[in-house]
Amino acid sequence: MASGGIAVAPEGDFWAVEDIPIMDEVTACAVENSLVDETRIHTSGFSLGGLMSSQLVYLRSSYLASAVVYSGGILEPVTPPYDDAANKMPVLMFHGGETDTRTTDVYDLDFMNSSISFRDALDADHHTRA
Repeated sequence: MASGGIAVAPEGDFWAVEDIPIMDEVTACAVENSLVDETRIHTSGFSLGGLMSSQLVYLRSSYLASAVVYSGGILEPVTPPYDDAANKMPVLMFHGGETDTRTTDVYDLDFMNSSISFRDALDADHHTRA
């Protein structure tokens, strides 16, 4: 396999856990066609995408190698179950502090606190994070 990589970046106003099977299909197709090294599959996301990437650390821990999360995290009190709890992938996390929020007529998100919750959960599960 030649060096390089591919990026898949869905576009939308919101994500749902129900969208994860689409990611699984794209990943399986890329692996099946030798387009990616299945030991080097990573996730990255910002804002709502950061929330999705945080969920994927749990729900797709069986094949992810690492995660980079910008203003994401987990929304308490729900921490999803691990797909493979033995995979202690490294996670790089960022948030914008106390003003890192998003408010709409549907929801209010506090990315600083959701990031802190994610950090604490990763620490409790012995992940490497920065």
